[in-house]
Amino acid sequence: MNFSKAAKSGTQMTYNDLKKIGEALVDQDPKYAIPYFNASQIKNMPAAYTRDAETGEYADLDIWDSWPVQDPVTGYVSNWNGYQLVIAMMGRPHHEDNHIYLLRRL
Repeated sequence: MNFSKAAKSGTQMTYNDLKKIGEALVDQDPKYAIPYFNASQIKNMPAAYTRDAETGEYADLDIWDSWPVQDPVTGYVSNWNGYQLVIAMMGRPHHEDNHIYLLRRL
């Protein structure tokens, strides 16, 4: 990202400025607090796998941006023949591979 040093006006914020804004929000209402966690302890959960159409081998998939298919009136997760439905972006890691999948679960 390039920033202009010749700008006559503007706002410059530092990490400390952002930290103060966050602290002020939390002081006003604790619901805005961000939970702290030890990132080194986080492990990926087994997600999904698929059969590669080119090789026939099974491949693990990463999942991101998932959301349930919901009834627009009630907000309940849709039930299709006894299955709960979820739509997710999924793809094989490190293969520039991403697709939208429809997942089902009993």
